[in-house]
Amino acid sequence: MAESQPSWWPEALERIMSQEFRRGFSRFLFMLDALSRPALWVLREERENPLWFLVDPLLDFFDEDDGHRLVYLAAEREDELVDVISELLIEGGGAELLAGALSGVDDEVPGRTSRRHTVHGLEHLARGEWLHAWPPMVIGLEGQVRAHATASGKIDADGRLTGGRQRPGVEGVAKQLALAEHFERFLLRRVYGGTGHLFRHGVAESGVRRQVVYMAVATAGWLEVLRIKEPWDWFVSRLKESERLQRTLESHGAEADSFVLDLMAKSFEGKSAEELERLQDLFRDWGEPPI
Repeated sequence: MAESQPSWWPEALERIMSQEFRRGFSRFLFMLDALSRPALWVLREERENPLWFLVDPLLDFFDEDDGHRLVYLAAEREDELVDVISELLIEGGGAELLAGALSGVDDEVPGRTSRRHTVHGLEHLARGEWLHAWPPMVIGLEGQVRAHATASGKIDADGRLTGGRQRPGVEGVAKQLALAEHFERFLLRRVYGGTGHLFRHGVAESGVRRQVVYMAVATAGWLEVLRIKEPWDWFVSRLKESERLQRTLESHGAEADSFVLDLMAKSFEGKSAEELERLQDLFRDWGEPPI
């Protein structure tokens, strides 16, 4: 917070933090072309969360309250989001869908053997055999990434960057492929780096189910890189319609409200007195949202 605050600021902050104001302001922001979703203003920092890859396409279908709850789940209740996706993969048939899509890729597309590894892992996943699904899925997806990079001239047959001597890990290879920002972050910080680091080296002792779920989600994202969109669209559609996800969102209303208010308060930190005064002038006579 700015060191010198105008005298009206405590009262203004209380008003801005009120739920009524927040909802009205959120609806107002929804109207702005530059901010197409109400959740993005208060949750913009959460876009750095690797799970934004899952969250972002769903915000088109939820109102601002459920949008806030969804981002809260990704930030604070990750395993509950994994529970929802796990149900879709096994009971909902998502694992079989992914396996079928991979099996149907033309053999001329680089990574044929790696795709077979991934399909083998998905077959274990479909039966709930998480431990057995882990090795072929982590090997298979990395193999596909490397095969694609080799075929596109980003690395040579020995895994070295073209024109150099460096032989990067899968994270460095993926960064050469111009992947979509959210997918790349998810791949590097959940599947192979970050929480996925121990799994790629085969030494993790817990969290196997969550990691296998993330590898399946990454497989859907990778199929989209291959211009096979149906599996990813299926995931988004099923998540949007998931009764379990809706129940989970409803159970976290109060926590999500507190989470959002904390983020809003943080967004005012460091503002100058002049900036705060302009905010107050803008919303001094705030009444009904202009819709």
